[in-house]
Amino acid sequence: MVDPRDLIGVGLLLGMISVVPAWFMGQPFLTAQWWTIPVIDFKASTPLIFDIGVYFAVLGSVTGMVMTLMEVDKDEP
Repeated sequence: MVDPRDLIGVGLLLGMISVVPAWFMGQPFLTAQWWTIPVIDFKASTPLIFDIGVYFAVLGSVTGMVMTLMEVDKDEP
């Protein structure tokens, strides 16, 4: 089972990584970059990476809240 805090961390890391390609290209912060992967005819982009990062961060937050709410007090009979 994956710890929700790990999902949040991966999501934030992906969000931060998505801004790096624009800096290397000398463009403004959060400028979209697109790459074509010809083998599978797919276009990857920095907005896709950012959105996946947001998805993981939200999924980790919600999962963490639900797990906290589901915890049972072990001292009660």
